[in-house]
Formats: sequence, structure tokens, C-alpha cells
Amino acid sequence: MVNRREHSIVNTQLPEAFSSAFSLGSLEGFFPLRKANRWTPLVLALLFLSAAGGVFVYGALEAYVQWQQYGPAVISRYLTMPVIISLALFLPGVWASWAAYANRHKAAAVYQHGFAYNDWQGLKIWRWEEVLSLRAAITRHYYHGIYTGTTHAYTLERKGGGRLALNDALTKVEDLARHIQRKIFPILYERASQA
Repeated sequence: MVNRREHSIVNTQLPEAFSSAFSLGSLEGFFPLRKANRWTPLVLALLFLSAAGGVFVYGALEAYVQWQQYGPAVISRYLTMPVIISLALFLPGVWASWAAYANRHKAAAVYQHGFAYNDWQGLKIWRWEEVLSLRAAITRHYYHGIYTGTTHAYTLERKGGGRLALNDALTKVEDLARHIQRKIFPILYERASQA
């Protein structure tokens, strides 16, 4: 009898980017980007960029009306502040656009012989034997004594250099870290005992 967790893994449709990770064996878990992390930067980008455009258009129209009434000497007075505000709104809009683009393909998959991580730079494949360490930073947040949530940050290091940071942008990142820990700790223990 297949339990619910295994059944959900079997039915998971992996993105095309993970097709080159077939050499790692059978899939044991898939951890996509959280929906909030997928849509929040996009919504913020649209809000900031549309607000920047709206402020600039308003300033340009106001400067045009004043220019027709009083001449070109008043343009800078009516256009300077809207341009500054538009720029202040445009820069976070560009940053949010970049975050939406960079995060759109982010996901991780755990396999029998390693794991794969995909982001805007492409697919990174890590075999269990290549992992040197897994560090965890788990922080529980309280506001005036009331628990408000927990943040998870995990850092992996591999042989020959290279680091990978995993955090709460992925769904159930603590389960992903447990999968990785369960796979690498016997290998790390064996290395340490031989040393």
C-alpha cells in the first residue's frame, strides 16, 4: 500500500529543467517555490512601476499646464518633485521585477543519490558524496512575547568549493533539509571515523 506522501511524490510533475537529473536515481521529494514568493514580487513590481508612471505623467501634465500659463520658467518647479518621486518608486519596482524573474524557476528535488536545485542560473546537481557540510540557522520570532513565526536558513558546502543557500522561499524547506541530513550524515560520519 502506497502512503499519501509517497503517492504525492509519484504524481508530482517535475519542471523540464529537472530532466537532466535522471542520473541521481528515483525521486524522493520535490520542493517548489512558495506561491507567495512567486506572486508577491510580481504584484509589488506592478504596483511600484505603475505608481512611478502615474506620478511622472501627473507631474508632466501639471508642468505642461503651468508652462502654458506662465512660460518655461516654471517647468522645473512643477516637474522636479514628481521626477524624484517617480525615481524613488521606479527603483524598487525594478528590484521587485528582478526578484520575480530570478525566483520564477526556483525549486529543489531530492533523489536517491543526490539532489538538484534550480534557480535563474540553471540546474545545480549535488551528489551526496560531494556534500561537505550542512549548517542550519533556525530562528523563532516573538513580538512582545507572542510567537510570530520561524525562519529557516540552510547552507550546504561541497567538495572543491561552492555553496548553496536554502531558505523559506521553498515550500517545506525544513523537510528538504531533513531529507538532505538523513542522506549525508551517514557519509559524513564514515568520513570522520576513517579520519
